[in-house]
Amino acid sequence: NWEPEFSMPQVFDINGTALPTQCEKEASNLNLDWRKRVVFSAELPPMTLGYTDVTEGDWFTEYVKKGIYYGIINGISETEFGAGMALTRQDAAVILMRVKETAKLAFADAAEETEFTDGAQIAEYAKDAVVRLQKAGIINGYESGEFRPEGGITRAEAAKLIYMTLKSAEKL
Repeated sequence: NWEPEFSMPQVFDINGTALPTQCEKEASNLNLDWRKRVVFSAELPPMTLGYTDVTEGDWFTEYVKKGIYYGIINGISETEFGAGMALTRQDAAVILMRVKETAKLAFADAAEETEFTDGAQIAEYAKDAVVRLQKAGIINGYESGEFRPEGGITRAEAAKLIYMTLKSAEKL
């Protein structure tokens, strides 16, 4: 047995819930970190974007190229990426599901499927992503029961989506 004979002290939050040790956190994040590095550190073949709103001098051009190369993002038309536009909540859901699939993350169903009161307004291309993220407990909409698919996603909402995605993937 190669494991050392010692134990880490258990730490609890204010509600009495046991918190993972730093070693446990690092071990659970190792595989996720490795996948992220594989996906986003690869050199891309030379590519030219046909978007009028993304040029080689833009600070975000390389990010757009990688996102397109890996199938995570695309433009709003054949000639426009939508660089200056706000990201809608339904588009954020689609992008997050593409990241999940590219990084080979698995989400367990954590909640029953809930019908959003404005579910009919969710674009056809985004419905599956919204349902899957809702069932995984990553999105839950607003207290009014709305998802607001065409509404812009706030920085706070984006932070929550990223956190909940990592938390959900960490459990498996």
